[in-house]
Amino acid sequence: MTAVNTSSIPSLKLCDVRSEEHFPHNELVCHGTKVYRYNSLGFRGEEFRPEAKFRVAAFGCSIAFGMGLDMEETFLHKLKLHIANSLGFTPDEVNLMVFAVGGHSNDFALRTVLNYAVEVKPDLVIYNLVAMPRTELISRDGARNLNVGAITAENIDFIDDDKLLAFFDLYEPEYGFVNAAKNIVLAQLYLQRAGIPSLVVNGTVNVEQFRNHSMCADYIRQLDFDNYIEHSFIKHKADLAADDNHAGAITNSAIALHIFPALARVFRNNGREEWAEKFASAAEIAQAGSAEYAYSMSIVYEGRGDRSGALEAIRKAVELTPEDELCQSRLAALQQA
Repeated sequence: MTAVNTSSIPSLKLCDVRSEEHFPHNELVCHGTKVYRYNSLGFRGEEFRPEAKFRVAAFGCSIAFGMGLDMEETFLHKLKLHIANSLGFTPDEVNLMVFAVGGHSNDFALRTVLNYAVEVKPDLVIYNLVAMPRTELISRDGARNLNVGAITAENIDFIDDDKLLAFFDLYEPEYGFVNAAKNIVLAQLYLQRAGIPSLVVNGTVNVEQFRNHSMCADYIRQLDFDNYIEHSFIKHKADLAADDNHAGAITNSAIALHIFPALARVFRNNGREEWAEKFASAAEIAQAGSAEYAYSMSIVYEGRGDRSGALEAIRKAVELTPEDELCQSRLAALQQA
């Protein structure tokens, strides 16, 4: 049966990948207790609400989707709450639309930007950068997702997919980076031309690794770093989601708080000084008062080999929540190390 678009904008396309899961009004219970609810377009999360006082459109893969999490645990939902609080809105007055599909590529993320961003006219776009070793193969039959990151020495002999294996044979990290950079540059230019403020959030790609490669550097110079932010919370997770793979609720809280201050820069760049000031003030207070952020930063510092930074961060977390056993046990472990 062909799915029918019952959204409030009939011109919007239905999600055109993973149709077995991403179809209108689907509801799944995954990993025991986590509920994935899909809207009238087949994407997870809220419907488009044109009457909302602030609209966020997010694009990406499983991190933006919130794999292994309830929607309320995702960094995007938590960012929505920070936005509402800083602007004096209720949560219902902020519309969060998530055009993300797990396991898909930056090619797919860009294509969804081109399909939806101008149509829904958000006040902010969040482009969550996807891991590099993926691409979207477009043919007369439609689109196929190719993910060479899923190929391992243990399973390669059992893969019966000529196109995936061909992509695996030609793939190099530099190719993956250039492809990701092309997608970011095009998304940033497209959104800038449309007058839509945007922030690229990168928790997966090590840009510095490619700066000394002359051809990769050609693309890096075109990135708009004024509307871009990096973090290490995916590499150094404070906790795990219910799928035992993706970042958990604590880590997602930290990602949201890490992104939050960057909104001031984004809106200042777009001439919205009043909103920029409100975001800057609220973000400073929220970060300073969050034990989850301090705890997560302690994990990141330790992962980077900075033990003194890890200790300072976890001591702050303990000060904020002296009864929290997780923070107390981590402080004790670091002091004994």
